[in-house]
Amino acid sequence: MASSNRRGLLTEMLASAGLLDRLVNGLLDFDEVDRPAQAAASPTPQPEGDGGGVRVLLADDNPTNRKVIELILRASAAQVVSVENGAEAVDAWRCGRFDVILMDLRMPVMGGIEAIRRIRAEEDARALPRSPILVVSANSSPQDRHDSVGAGADGLLAKPIRAEELIGAIVGLLAA
Repeated sequence: MASSNRRGLLTEMLASAGLLDRLVNGLLDFDEVDRPAQAAASPTPQPEGDGGGVRVLLADDNPTNRKVIELILRASAAQVVSVENGAEAVDAWRCGRFDVILMDLRMPVMGGIEAIRRIRAEEDARALPRSPILVVSANSSPQDRHDSVGAGADGLLAKPIRAEELIGAIVGLLAA
């Protein structure tokens, strides 16, 4: 994707993050039935770039967490591939080109730290460009942050996440 197209895409994604946050929070707040309808009625900017949005690999073992993140990203025209554990994340990364990887830490089969280490080792061994990796986890202690960065993550976003924070973190990674 050309730099100017990517910059425009990132600007539009960031601009739509506030609306997305209200939409997702409305969907999750079952007590306020009118709120999702009002948010859904507002037009959501659809940043398209060169034939599609940012391609995201999402690894999280919790189906609700995956759904929330998918809603946020798809509302921004991002293309999302979701997997349930670190081993599936490494396999998916090998098979496809992703603009950013979102990785939970605590997952069955293989955790996020090990998955990040394997991706980074393979990138080094095969002289591949470095994939931006953002840890998105409820585990955000100083030790978790240290371990994530030590494994090769580019940042950590603590759950529960807000649409603005997620989109802003992705924009920051892609703009770097």
